[in-house]
Amino acid sequence: YVIDEPGAKYFDQVKQIFGFVHRVAPRLKRLLTYGYGASRPIEPGKPVYAELAGYVDIHVPHTDCVEPIYLDQRRKAGEEIWAYVCISAQSPYLNIWGVDYPGTDPRVLFWQFHRERITGFLYWAITYWEKNPWEDPLTYPGGNSDGSMLYPGESGPVDSLRWETTRDGIEDYDYLALASQWAEKLRAAGNTALAAQLDAVCDVEDVTRSWTEYTRDPAVVLAHRRKLGEALSKAALALGETGP
Repeated sequence: YVIDEPGAKYFDQVKQIFGFVHRVAPRLKRLLTYGYGASRPIEPGKPVYAELAGYVDIHVPHTDCVEPIYLDQRRKAGEEIWAYVCISAQSPYLNIWGVDYPGTDPRVLFWQFHRERITGFLYWAITYWEKNPWEDPLTYPGGNSDGSMLYPGESGPVDSLRWETTRDGIEDYDYLALASQWAEKLRAAGNTALAAQLDAVCDVEDVTRSWTEYTRDPAVVLAHRRKLGEALSKAALALGETGP
């Protein structure tokens, strides 16, 4: 991770640096974040960052810079697709940092990651205390509490509700990933009925349908999470696995 959010005018330098890294350490994965300067305008299948094909092993676009056709090609080539949020991910896109956003947003974001087959998450800072976040939430220009997921305390960092709901979202992602894995195991074992039940709970359209379409009703999220847990408990018994 040698450069952050390079614009298109820096792509030649990115190729030079990443080409060098690959020559001297071919097993070292090269990660690059894609912001607006590397993605706009986005044509279907042809984002600006497509020029870097072959130079990047872990692609990390903003959630509002994801171009699914090209990134799916890179996924099929064996590369990793992550995503990240920062000041750019503002409504109608979800983020984890917005202290004045609905509390469901950080949690539902990770349901979107599973739906879009995103396997990694990057966030730039959790203790960006250039000013006192207890007194002024605008810790980064243009975004209340961006970079400040925790607060300074007398005996160490103080938790935030945003941090807690981010954890909940990651655990939801783990449930969904486990359900997908166990569905494949059940199919291989011939238990197609139970596999179909797991497939059904992995359909999260009641929670989110796209990066900009999602529920903000916590009851919907919790109800689906319960269905996930019940289906996984059944699958654990069938597979002889330790329960989730």
